[in-house]
Amino acid sequence: MVDALVDRTRSRQDFPLIGEARPWLGKGVRRVVERPYLIFYRLGENVVLVLRVLHGARRITRRLLREG
Repeated sequence: MVDALVDRTRSRQDFPLIGEARPWLGKGVRRVVERPYLIFYRLGENVVLVLRVLHGARRITRRLLREG
């Protein structure tokens, strides 16, 4: 499962806009699914910033994705 999550995250480097935009969770937040997990990320300058990897059964809130 960890390998699948890492592979899915790395693929964002080549296709960063393929994830679904989730603006209500924060500016520039995008999501990609690797069942049963959700990978939330934001595009930085020449980098993909993974914010959180959360189980899909969780209630996802803006607070969960807050950086720092």
